[in-house]
Amino acid sequence: MDISNKFLAFLLVIAIGITIVGVGYSVNKLNKIGLITGFATTDTGFVNITLGVNVSITATTNTVNFGSGFLNPIYDWVVLTTEDGTTVPTNWSNTTVYDATPLVIENDGNVNLTLNFSSDKDADAFIGGDGPYFKYASANKEAGACGSGLIDAYVDVTGGATTQWICTNMGSSTGLDEVYVNISLKIPTGVSSGAKAATLSFTAAAA
Repeated sequence: MDISNKFLAFLLVIAIGITIVGVGYSVNKLNKIGLITGFATTDTGFVNITLGVNVSITATTNTVNFGSGFLNPIYDWVVLTTEDGTTVPTNWSNTTVYDATPLVIENDGNVNLTLNFSSDKDADAFIGGDGPYFKYASANKEAGACGSGLIDAYVDVTGGATTQWICTNMGSSTGLDEVYVNISLKIPTGVSSGAKAATLSFTAAAA
């Protein structure tokens, strides 16, 4: 049986209608669900810094000067020390201003240090005479500046560039980074006249 054009047109109209109803239904469902904006994602950021180690010391007071003087004839020896300050020992006649102050060493780096020194002379080479001595001792200029290993009793300076320590854990924080190095000399009879000097070389390493 032949299908007329009118019947085909009728079926086409019905199909279009069904399609329109389906599209409208689908759009309505999507509106209820909401728009999809994308998947969640994460990542990681980094902040980097490399801090350097700065080992540095400064002799903020770098000279001990006992001035000029001589052993009073009635005595066999005299001990001069930077701990006396401006007080002249009774068995010493000073011919210049007596103002013996200790050396001051500052840790101006950023890590705690082991502080050492060496001397180019021992007592015999520096002073001479009959039984001299040349000693050193350290002390905190700022309380707690040396956390450990402070040489706080007088020890002979050995000379010959031998390394001797002052403090094994010297602080680096402001207010905790300075120590004294006191010097004590025994001047006996038989010492030759003239200027005498010894050179101390300070070294440091990270503690």
